[in-house]
Parts: sequence; C-alpha cells; structure tokens
Amino acid sequence: MLIDSHLHLNDKEFDHDLQEVIDRAQSADVRLMVVNGYDIASSQRALDISHDHPGVYATCGIHPSEASKVALNLTILQNLLNDPKVIGIGEIGLDYYW
Repeated sequence: MLIDSHLHLNDKEFDHDLQEVIDRAQSADVRLMVVNGYDIASSQRALDISHDHPGVYATCGIHPSEASKVALNLTILQNLLNDPKVIGIGEIGLDYYW
C-alpha cells in the first residue's frame, strides 16, 4: 500500500479528469492521498474532494506566499480544520522554494 502525502488535486488543471487521476493512482496501489490547501479557497476545495472520494484526505492552511493575497479569515480556517477529513495543517511553506 502506498500513501501520497502531498497532492494538489485541488488545482483547476484536474477539474476535467479528477476521477481518472484518482483511479490511476488507486490502480498503482496508492490507497491514501492527502490533498494540500495553500489558501482558503484551495483548502475548501481539498476538503470537498476528500468528502467526494474515499481514501482522500485534506490539509488546510495558508502558505506564506499567499498570506498577503487573501483576506485571512481565521474563523473560516478554524471551521475547515475541525472537519474529520482534515488530517493536518498545511501548506505552510517550509519548502524554501522561494
């Protein structure tokens, strides 16, 4: 059994073939997938995807590079984090990409 711990299936690039991507991963023995949010909208989308697909979970958070672009509403984020399909906080930006 494989676990993919960092996916961005919440990206609009997957809107047209999301189910096929998940099916291919599961065919390759990927049993658990974690879709990572990096702002409020992508965190909500990650959570929506997790509710629609067994074996898919979400993380919710605000990446530092997105913090200045969003009106950070901590109440919304807190509500997202209380969902049982959320298994972590992230994307938090410790990748040193920038």
